[in-house]
Order: sequence, then C-alpha cells, then structure tokens
Amino acid sequence: MPNTWMSRILRRKPLLYGLIVAAITSGGIVSARGFWATAQGAPGDQPPHFVRIQIRPYGFDNTEVTIPAGTYTAVIADMTGSGVEHHVLIDSKEGGRQIERTLPSNVNDSFTVTLDPGEYHISEASHPDWQFTLYVTR
Repeated sequence: MPNTWMSRILRRKPLLYGLIVAAITSGGIVSARGFWATAQGAPGDQPPHFVRIQIRPYGFDNTEVTIPAGTYTAVIADMTGSGVEHHVLIDSKEGGRQIERTLPSNVNDSFTVTLDPGEYHISEASHPDWQFTLYVTR
C-alpha cells in the first residue's frame, strides 16, 4: 500500500478499512448528509436496512431523502449538544401520525419501523421549522 495519508489511517484502523470496503462493494449505501440507509446480508437473505436521522443545533441535516420501502432499524441521533430533550414526530401524508419518540438530551434512540411507499414528514415538536421529508418508493 502506498504511503499516503489514507493508507496510514487505514493501517491504524483496520475496522474502518473493512467498513469502507464493505460499503463500496455492497453497493447498498444511499447517502445524504447525516442520513444513511444501508442493506447488507447473505445472498438470498432479506437484508436488514438501517436509517440514521441526525439532529443538529440548526435542525435536521437533510430536507428530503428518498429510500425504498421496507423494514428499517431507525436511529435518531441527537448531535445538538443542547442539553434538552427532543420530541421527534414522523407523520405519513397518507396515514397521519406514525411515530413519536422523545430523546433525552444528547442520547441516541433506535427502533424498528416498516415504511410503506409514500411521503413521510419528520419534525421536532419544539422547533416547527425543523422539518424534512422522507420519500419511500416501491
């Protein structure tokens, strides 16, 4: 391996190297700032999906993201450092309120959710201007 800054990092962090290779070779990462959905699993298995939603001091990292329908392990990450709890709401345009989660300050929350095709609006109850739309396709 050439002696570049990346090769030095990867030699010291083999787990990071493995994650990078897995992400690149799986072709299963949909990425947008602060949001990711990934599919991994053995051939023929129904792969698990993971979704990460980050809350920053200015709101959510994204305003809109598109992902395929399926069952996801969702992670809501409080990256605000504000010391206050956040009340996250996920509403379906077609079916009303889907999920309400209260996060104590600076804590991450995870849960399983099945997302059918449609449009979902994610917001924070105390900050009506913190919004983003999740488009779920077939």
